[in-house]
Amino acid sequence: MAAGFTASCVGPHSIDSAKLPVELTVPPGAREISTRESPGVTAVSYQLSADFPATTFLSDIQSRLAKAGWQPLDNDWLNPSVPSSHVRGWTQFYTSSGGRAVVHQWIGDWLNPSGDILTYSLRYTSPASEDSRGTVTPINNALQVTAMRMAAAAAIAMQNAASRTPTH
Repeated sequence: MAAGFTASCVGPHSIDSAKLPVELTVPPGAREISTRESPGVTAVSYQLSADFPATTFLSDIQSRLAKAGWQPLDNDWLNPSVPSSHVRGWTQFYTSSGGRAVVHQWIGDWLNPSGDILTYSLRYTSPASEDSRGTVTPINNALQVTAMRMAAAAAIAMQNAASRTPTH
């Protein structure tokens, strides 16, 4: 959903991180903080130092959201055939963008009683050799976090637009 940070925010503008919704609170120690807001959508991204698999960070988010009435979704809200990281945990893939790397990714969505959607995307990116294969552990603790809160109306509009988009 990191791509959704920019793609879903039509005409975004930066906002003060102190004015973010409580669900998107930036934790102490975060760096490289970037915020965006457009009608119905607020997003933030930042980097933290957290050892893989960011257990404490994820537990804190899950606990805080549960107390506020947010329910974790078993499937990706925009692609319901794809299980979320609440179900399948961390995934891993290789990329050659900017040199060969292995990316460990966790993406989870939540729904509140008003129908708003909240997405957290966590990533570790580590260099990988050309012959790297299989499952590896990140070699750093640089956790990239992207979080987005979408009002129910904006989420429904995005789902409708996605269902009308032909797949090839």
